Amino acid sequence: MNAAQHHHTALYVQDLEWYLSFFRDVFGMSVTLSEGDPQRPDQVWLDGDLQLIRSKDSECTLAHLALKPENAEQAISMAQSLGIGSLARGENWLRLSDGLVLEIM
Repeated sequence: MNAAQHHHTALYVQDLEWYLSFFRDVFGMSVTLSEGDPQRPDQVWLDGDLQLIRSKDSECTLAHLALKPENAEQAISMAQSLGIGSLARGENWLRLSDGLVLEIM
């Protein structure tokens, strides 16, 4: 039997535009597909196997999302410049404003 491979991770987010800017600016991810109004999509797919779904009443409820950017130090520094704080586990563990935790590998 073949082991399953990761395809993508989908997140419900309240502020889709903020998340798009964050993942674009910090990790260089871009939109590969969107659904709904092009000016205010209901959901988007980003390169890097990430799907963001607009939600009015759901906070992000994922334990953490591990990302491996080309330059981890640069990504951490950029996130910190945006006011994103690190956890006690280490500076590579970031908590976003709505509770999503990112582990930068």
